[in-house]
Amino acid sequence: MEPLTLEQIETAIFEAMANARELLEEARLLRADERCARAYFLAHIACEEVAKLPTLTSAAVRLQLGDEPDWNRIDRTLRSHRAKIRAFLLMDSVHGTGDDAERAAAFEEDLERIPTYNSIKNVSLYTSQIGDEGDLIRPSAAITCEVADSLLALAESRVNAFEAMYVRIIEDAGGLAKLLVPERLARIREQVEQVASDEAILEEIEETGRSDLLRRRLDEIVGGTAGDGNGLETGHGD
Repeated sequence: MEPLTLEQIETAIFEAMANARELLEEARLLRADERCARAYFLAHIACEEVAKLPTLTSAAVRLQLGDEPDWNRIDRTLRSHRAKIRAFLLMDSVHGTGDDAERAAAFEEDLERIPTYNSIKNVSLYTSQIGDEGDLIRPSAAITCEVADSLLALAESRVNAFEAMYVRIIEDAGGLAKLLVPERLARIREQVEQVASDEAILEEIEETGRSDLLRRRLDEIVGGTAGDGNGLETGHGD
């Protein structure tokens, strides 16, 4: 992809959120007409659309720090269904119930289900082979309205969470340029360096094989998902 300016990144964040809202609205219209398979599909795509926000925000942080983002990698991430599903599952974990260990365990289980989540999305759009008989059936026969309703409710909560954690923070600050002021960027850089050299985290990664632990904490800092004021938050509540 072509390099983006800070202003273009900000526009991309707002456009992704607006599109997700439109997708949810259209999904509800389809559900009202009992077009439940397509409603499911649009609800899933709405989740993937807001899942672009952490990547875009991280690019903005790097740009302001003077570290040229890897735009080709960013492009691959923005196009990757797996990466976007992982991003909204991480948001589920951040906002989930239970203590840190329980939410981390639930996140690990969800990561293993990514192929399943992606397959169900495809089933909601294409004729697919379902069941032991091997018959190919249309989406409307595979996705029930109850399944669509469940995802619609979850998608709404996900979109709301991404909006509160990214869009509203940018709006409250008066834009990305005002949010990513030198003082805050210096604090972010310091926190990233501390986490990257945190022996406790590195030892846990070595013991458990969970390489996501470091990425999870970095995502919280750079993506603004830390709920303790250490990320990009400006005091705006969820």
